[in-house]
Amino acid sequence: MIPVRGLFLGCSGDTVGKKVTQAEFGKIIGTSRQYVSKLVKKGVISVDEDGKIDVTKAKKAIKDVSVPSRDNTRKSKITGDHSKLEKLTYTEILKRKNIEQIKLLKLQCKEKEGELVKWDDAKNKVYLFIRMVRDLVLNIPDRVSPILAAEKDPRKINDILAMELRKALEAAAKHEL
Repeated sequence: MIPVRGLFLGCSGDTVGKKVTQAEFGKIIGTSRQYVSKLVKKGVISVDEDGKIDVTKAKKAIKDVSVPSRDNTRKSKITGDHSKLEKLTYTEILKRKNIEQIKLLKLQCKEKEGELVKWDDAKNKVYLFIRMVRDLVLNIPDRVSPILAAEKDPRKINDILAMELRKALEAAAKHEL
């Protein structure tokens, strides 16, 4: 059986060459009589003079045509130039769907392996890191002001400040994001 939008278009041996009513055909493919009637009106499925449907031909016709909407009576919300909209066959839709699923799975694998992180998590970690660096640097004056106040040599003052800044930045560098 080949599912097409919920329709089962398999080739079971008892339906080959068989002619059935629209309701029976709907049961065979797993849909309603009204949907089959809609396909007949659109010319996707042909009926003979008795109003019967050849099951094999109808299944092939449904597979070959673009995937029809079950309810085309609704007004489209898309306005403007429709020439860029493309009519996709069922296989093209499946192909695109599978490609998107593969992309999603690759992203999920990268996230599990740690190669990929969520934007909000990364932003939060960077924010916390920058805050820690800021706090380390802003604590320097409180620690060294008494020492610097007692010092008269400008070179020694410069060395003390440079050493304290280096300690703060090295402490930040050791911190893992």
